[in-house]
Amino acid sequence: MKVLTTILIGACLLCAVLLLNLCFGGETTKAANSGEVSFYLVPLVCGAAPQIGCGGRSKPILLSLEDNTQIREAWLNREGTMIAVVWGNNPDVAKRDDIASSIFKTYELRAEKISGKDHDALFKNFREGNSWYRGSEVNRLSEEEAATIADRLTRSIASKVTLPEDKIKFLKSDIAQVLKGRFTQDKASAEVWKNTEKRGQYKQHLEEELLEVGKKHLDENGLNVMKNGFSTMYTSQSEEKKSKSCCEKH
Repeated sequence: MKVLTTILIGACLLCAVLLLNLCFGGETTKAANSGEVSFYLVPLVCGAAPQIGCGGRSKPILLSLEDNTQIREAWLNREGTMIAVVWGNNPDVAKRDDIASSIFKTYELRAEKISGKDHDALFKNFREGNSWYRGSEVNRLSEEEAATIADRLTRSIASKVTLPEDKIKFLKSDIAQVLKGRFTQDKASAEVWKNTEKRGQYKQHLEEELLEVGKKHLDENGLNVMKNGFSTMYTSQSEEKKSKSCCEKH
C-alpha cells in the first residue's frame, strides 16, 4: 500500500511540473552554451496588447526558421522584442546571419543582431527564464491578444449601445473565439505576412466574420457601432502615439 501511495504521489508531482511548464514557459530544449544561440532585436510587440508579443505575426517566422536544416530551435520572448535562434550541431557559422536575414526578409521583418555583453545577458535570461515561446507555443500569446481585442471592442460597443450584461458577455466570448481562430491559423498567417495585399484581404475577411457574429447580438445600429470600432480595436491607447505596431510593415 505504501509503495502504491508513493507511486501515485510521484505521478502527481510529475504532472504538476509538466503543467507548470506548459502554462508558464516554453519547451525545455534550449541552447547549452551561448555560442549556439543568436539573438535578434525585432519589432514584434503586439499593438493591441503592448505587454506581449504578437503571436500571429511571429509564429510563421519562428516556424520558417525551424524549417531550415541548420536551425534547431527558434523562440520569441514574451515581450515580442527578441527572437532567439538556436543553431544545429553542424551549422556553417559564416552563413548564420545570412540564413536568418533571408528568412526575416521573406516576412518583411526588420531584425538587428545582438552581440557582446548584451548577448551574454540575454543568454542568461534565455537559459533561466520561462518567458520564451517556441514555434506554435506563441498561440498562447494570440489567445491573450484575442481576449484583449474582444474586451476592447465589446466595451466600445457597450459604451454607445444599451445592452444587457448577459448579451455583452456572449458577444465578447463570440468575438474572442473568432479572433482566436484567425490568429492561430498556421497556413493563413504565413501567407498574410509574406504579402501586403493579402494582409488587407485578411483584415477585410476578419471584419466580415466579426459582423456575422455581431448579427446574433446586435441590431442595425449596434452593427454600425461595431463596424466603426474596427479601426481602433487593434491598437491600445498607449500604442496610438507610436508610429508602428506589429501588424504594420517593418
